[in-house]
Amino acid sequence: MLQYNTTGVEVEPIAESKLRYLSSTLMAPTAAFPLYVQRGDNVDIFPVTISGVSDISAYYIRYPQDPKWTYITLSSGEPMFDQSAADYQDFELPTTDEPELVNLILQYAGISVREGDVYTFADREEQKEDASEQ
Repeated sequence: MLQYNTTGVEVEPIAESKLRYLSSTLMAPTAAFPLYVQRGDNVDIFPVTISGVSDISAYYIRYPQDPKWTYITLSSGEPMFDQSAADYQDFELPTTDEPELVNLILQYAGISVREGDVYTFADREEQKEDASEQ
């Protein structure tokens, strides 16, 4: 999403094939109704009076990269995790999912080590979180 900072208006996308219609005074983009055309990695914004880099804010959603946990093989033949490898990529998680993940990890840890208090705490936290979302 692109936003024109001066007015706070969202800049609307338009297909490149529709550019020829912009010459009409009825369809011409204005500061109140700006448009953009994406050409590969470049974006052209209309009207051309919006030209400064600081005039526009861009927001985008990026898909998480695939994790790649690298390792080296020890002399005994066993693998050992190697975080310093150039192609290492940890998994990515949105910050909004972190509390739920932590609560689930606590629940599993509480069950596996038979710590009822840990499981109970994690269960209560998850119930609080579910109640706040509704």
